[in-house]
Amino acid sequence: MGAAGSSNEIARAAEALIGTELDGRYRIDALLGAGGMGAVFRGHHRFLDEPVAIKVLRPHLGRDPAAARRFVREARGTHKVASEHAVKVIDFAATDDGLMYLVLELLAGRTVADELHDDGPLAPRRAVRIARQVCDALAAAHRVGLIHRDLKPENLMLIRRQADPDFVKVLDFGLVKVMEHAGDQALSMAALTQGGVVFGTPDYMAPEQALGNPLDGRADLYALGATLFEMLTGQPPFPRPSPLAVLAAHVREPAPRLADVAPERPVPEALEAVVAACLAKDPAARPPTAEALAAALTAAEAALVGGAAPATRRAATASMPASVSRTAPAPTGSMSDDDLAPPPSRRAGWLLAIGGIALAVAAAGVIATRGQARRSPSRPSVAAAPIDAGPTLDAAPVIDAAIAVDAGAAPRPAPDRVTPHLDAAQAAQRAGNRLRQLAEADAALRAAPSNRTARYLVGDALVASGDLTAGCRYLRSARLPAATARARAVGCP
Repeated sequence: MGAAGSSNEIARAAEALIGTELDGRYRIDALLGAGGMGAVFRGHHRFLDEPVAIKVLRPHLGRDPAAARRFVREARGTHKVASEHAVKVIDFAATDDGLMYLVLELLAGRTVADELHDDGPLAPRRAVRIARQVCDALAAAHRVGLIHRDLKPENLMLIRRQADPDFVKVLDFGLVKVMEHAGDQALSMAALTQGGVVFGTPDYMAPEQALGNPLDGRADLYALGATLFEMLTGQPPFPRPSPLAVLAAHVREPAPRLADVAPERPVPEALEAVVAACLAKDPAARPPTAEALAAALTAAEAALVGGAAPATRRAATASMPASVSRTAPAPTGSMSDDDLAPPPSRRAGWLLAIGGIALAVAAAGVIATRGQARRSPSRPSVAAAPIDAGPTLDAAPVIDAAIAVDAGAAPRPAPDRVTPHLDAAQAAQRAGNRLRQLAEADAALRAAPSNRTARYLVGDALVASGDLTAGCRYLRSARLPAATARARAVGCP
């Protein structure tokens, strides 16, 4: 059954609950939305005589231990976050017949996604004010060891609180996870669906989350940076035609500058620097905490009201790692020294072609979903340079090998920077994880540009994505029997 049919089926099942009562305390009045793990209703607390929102887990998921645990985690996680900017949990229970439900404060407002869809990019001061409030909710979550993992415009609700029309409530802590275990279930390629449950959204996903690596609160700061980027420009940092192409860009490509994407909407350098810092590939190069990011945003906001740009820029970057205190594209750091640094510009173009990998992943039983219908047209990809032009050879091993401990001593062997990446790429190939295969094979190729196995693995990943032009060039240049057989099998010219 297609996605639309499935959503209609969920909605029909949810509508059957309208008018019923849960445990004699809550009356279900109207359906607000259905999909994913269940449905959200407008309800009424009979004893307090006030409206509430009731989130009900789909009955068949209530019998799924993993889904039930996620639902319980959402209730407990949201309840622990002591911030007025996090949606408030009122109650959580299960009926005698096993129907699990979560009672939340009922919010009347619009999401940031609604604002972007209807009105386009937000004014910079408004975007910064919204982001600072999100920082408050994230800081509260991180203090109790929780990360959100799915921060995006759809999960930021703007409500009216007294005279403030943009009071922020962070929604949907359904993916919240205890930090020290956040990478133990590799959600590599996330925004993947399993049993109708969505694990994250590619457009806002930190590189370490895309690769299934351990996470901490800085993954949320990356997502907030991507959300702030969209609030300011009207599009996410990496608009691409498929979820896997988006994930590959998050892992490998420097984030574009705001000024390059939306030159008609200039922002102060201080704000440009803050966004670039959030979108750094290496978590260590991002603001260390949500509180630090809030302070940087406050300093950058001064430039939006006529403050001295040089001074506010220094203030905005003072609490950030030195490597990101600039307005150039996001720093190149790496999550494991070698494998996540952005590739040399000579190979940047073909990385944008990974979108077709979704077919290969689907064959392995994994289904990727974009999670949003609204998107701006993709920006043109950078033209790929000649495929045989490899990156500059890292001179460090050569220099190390030439240094003798003393006169006549044997040179020290160069460290093996290739084999671990090749082993990881081959393991990923066997597992059908093309994104990991490409990242690891590319890291091996940067360490040893003439390595044939690395060229074969890069070419294999590319042709699996549907990029025959670049993939076939790599397969031909590998000059290995396996590469030749693969080229013939896919019809390389």
